[in-house]
Amino acid sequence: MTLSSSELVTVATSGLVALLSGGAGAWLVGRKRELRFFKNAKRPVFLFEFGEKLSSAKAALQDTGFIPNVEGPFSSPADADRIGRAGLVVISFPSEPPQADQETEEHKRQKELFFQVFERAKQRELPILVYAEGGGIRRCFARLAYSRAAVCNFQLRLISDVFAVLSTYPEQEQP
Repeated sequence: MTLSSSELVTVATSGLVALLSGGAGAWLVGRKRELRFFKNAKRPVFLFEFGEKLSSAKAALQDTGFIPNVEGPFSSPADADRIGRAGLVVISFPSEPPQADQETEEHKRQKELFFQVFERAKQRELPILVYAEGGGIRRCFARLAYSRAAVCNFQLRLISDVFAVLSTYPEQEQP
């Protein structure tokens, strides 16, 4: 089967229109994510540390130049009263002892403070990143059941997830 020249022009034109409209659609979607990121990046990112230290993560986020408004790290649930205007809440989880029976009173207190802040952010429907270095959070996954929460085990993953959340989380849904 051979195509006439007019049919070839029609097929080529249709293909070109499909290619251009697909490319324009991809560009618009990418542009929308960029705009959403920059709107959300103006909102503060709150850091709460109850285990792993977040001071280096704070410096790394500020060094990117895209997220200037990083508050904390805080270590008290009382500071969680200010998170209503947050774009994101990052909470470090206390490192688990090697065996469950070796848990100290201080570790239990740090875990309870962690869950108090987690619940306050969850009530406000804010996105939460839990920083748990070394996977020490396995025993507590059931208490972390929240659709807007993610767990990060490494600082690079934490920074990557901050950018991902700020570029995908709808800014108009935030309180």
